[in-house]
Amino acid sequence: MSQARARVDEWAAASLLLLRGAAPRAELLAELRPWLDATLDTIALPPPLGVVADLGRLLTRAPFDLAASVPVSDPELRRAVDGYEEQLLGQLAGDLTLEEARDALARLPPRSRPTAIAVFVEQ
Repeated sequence: MSQARARVDEWAAASLLLLRGAAPRAELLAELRPWLDATLDTIALPPPLGVVADLGRLLTRAPFDLAASVPVSDPELRRAVDGYEEQLLGQLAGDLTLEEARDALARLPPRSRPTAIAVFVEQ
């Protein structure tokens, strides 16, 4: 395996470990793959994979339980994750426009939903 490929694999694994609201597992990754593919096709500088997963899961009304997240023990990283949970995920979950976006997503044909999730993530 090339050194660049190893760094990409390491980055992907680390960013998925920061996934909130669910523990990373094979079934979840299979569900997320179309969203991640569409995001990589849509956004020039995509956010970490865990962010794409979190926003897509919020948008699709997937079960979201912060207690199911992988614990983060490093104090500095824990503070950053706490801020992410509060400032982005918490505020988004309480925003009425999220419901409008969810309704719009539900009206799309299933094949168009990954791209819509990518556009939502970009915004």
